[in-house]
Amino acid sequence: MRVWHIFLALGLMALSGCAAQGTRVVLLEDADGSVGRIEVKSAAGSQSLQTARQETQVKDPEASPTPPRTLAPEEITRQYGEALAALPQPPETFRLYFEADTTVLTTKSTADLQSILSAIQRRKSVDVRISGHTDRVGSEAYNLRLSLERAEAIRDHLVEAGVDPATIRLYSHGFSLPLVPTADQVPEPRNRRVEVIVR
Repeated sequence: MRVWHIFLALGLMALSGCAAQGTRVVLLEDADGSVGRIEVKSAAGSQSLQTARQETQVKDPEASPTPPRTLAPEEITRQYGEALAALPQPPETFRLYFEADTTVLTTKSTADLQSILSAIQRRKSVDVRISGHTDRVGSEAYNLRLSLERAEAIRDHLVEAGVDPATIRLYSHGFSLPLVPTADQVPEPRNRRVEVIVR
């Protein structure tokens, strides 16, 4: 979705600052392949883009946007390759799960720690966010503390593996942001987690 907004913003700047050239707006798919929608408006009308690689042009502020046309992938690369290459990589998100009422990772999640370290090294990341979560078993205060301890445990592991602690931010959510909503005192393994975002 970030790409769509950037092209729209660039287009609007071109339209307002350089009316003789006009602007082009292209809708691109997100990293996961999903496609949203953009409404391009001028004083004279509007066009909706809702298919990947659709483009519309507005020649000046008083003109209607042109009917959408779909660009070939090679045309996207030729026209916008440099701009796309300059965009930051989308963040990578990892989920690690814990045994009940502990800061001990499940066996599978222990193995996933290496993927996080690899992403940090590959991206030369200086922005790692670790958010701790719990299920609804226990009090709110207890779970806030436990979720922080889980986040701290993952931070400590990353630091021991060579990650600069100054690049890591910790968050503690307790049971306030469950993946699977449950009633109080219901154990749910998928809510006992830490989410790590590597930017």
